[in-house]
Amino acid sequence: MVSDAWRDLSTKEPLGLLTLLGLPGVGVRTVKLVVDRLDVLGAVHGGGALPAGVSPAAARSLRDADAVVAAYARAVAILAKAEESGTRLVTVYEESYPRLLGSIPDPPPVLFVKGTLPVDGTKCVAVIGTRKPTEWGREQTRSFVREVASKGWTVVSGLALGIDTEAQEAAVAAGAPTVAVLGGGLDRVSPAQNRALAESIPSSGGALVSEQPFEVSASKATLVQRNRITSGLSSAVVLIESALTSGSMQTVRFAVVQGRQVFAAVPEASHPTPGALTRLTTLSGAELATVIKATGEYERKLREEFRTKPVALPLRSFASAGA
Repeated sequence: MVSDAWRDLSTKEPLGLLTLLGLPGVGVRTVKLVVDRLDVLGAVHGGGALPAGVSPAAARSLRDADAVVAAYARAVAILAKAEESGTRLVTVYEESYPRLLGSIPDPPPVLFVKGTLPVDGTKCVAVIGTRKPTEWGREQTRSFVREVASKGWTVVSGLALGIDTEAQEAAVAAGAPTVAVLGGGLDRVSPAQNRALAESIPSSGGALVSEQPFEVSASKATLVQRNRITSGLSSAVVLIESALTSGSMQTVRFAVVQGRQVFAAVPEASHPTPGALTRLTTLSGAELATVIKATGEYERKLREEFRTKPVALPLRSFASAGA
């Protein structure tokens, strides 16, 4: 019976992890707490003690047998659709999970993957920036991607309009692998203008990746979550054309917290907005923290590890920095 099938299922298997993630109030950190403490899904139900740190809302879901049965049924359907669509599921507990991503504070328990996802990310570079680049920004992106592609690098980006698109199109054109990290499920590629680009990426040696299951559309929250994966998969992050308060700076924030090297394309003086990335490469971390009103672990890193030095290096130093 479906109502009993989930009880002996390992919490580390894709089906077990998807069941946990499908419960109301249960997120990435709760899943880790549960998996570290409990071996099978049946242990989350009944009178057994749940791990410390599980929120009351998550605890209610974990102890609700009907909720677990419903989440299990959805997980079974997700696995069936993955098999039908040629999508692999890679869990954080497998050797094929990207090592750098597995080292971040909150790695996705399950990745949905189409194509070839590098396990060793030492030669993966994230290229990000504004959705409305100038021609200067476009050319900076294309030139950088052509250069790193010729040296065997994989380009990671978010398939958004603007710099993301330029970077991933340039990688495909150069015959280099590129990884597109999506904010929604792999069946909900957005924006619509980039669906053809998305389809070309796996056949070019790259991959489409998401932590979101099928039928989930990108939202503000999932796009922020996507940004931590973009930086987490990469050994370095390159920022091209961006304001200090832009969405791209969320990825910079994750990169700093994750210990990734950040580079910024410093624009010419004649650029319409020359100041933002110039400040990122000249202000000390402590000064930047004040300017952008950083909080939490990001603020701590800026004020301690970057107290007297900039967060980002100029893009021209990428090769010499050994990134």
